[in-house]
Amino acid sequence: MAARADGTHCYPILDIIHILFVMTMAASIVRQAREQAGLSQRELAMRAGTSQPAVARVEAGRGTVTVATLERLVAAAGLELAW
Repeated sequence: MAARADGTHCYPILDIIHILFVMTMAASIVRQAREQAGLSQRELAMRAGTSQPAVARVEAGRGTVTVATLERLVAAAGLELAW
């Protein structure tokens, strides 16, 4: 985040693009893992200890998702993220 002369802050365009890319990739990873496991969003949520609306938000790329949440959702589908 960059500071402006008036003291307010803004995100440089590359930061915004990076955030959107990460959110899109997280959405794709979770959706593919869930579908590969043959699970509904509700079933995945129950296994991961979260709610179906939370899984839906991640899969839609809305909001932010932590690495820990991403790993937990993928693990609940029986897969593992390889870094």
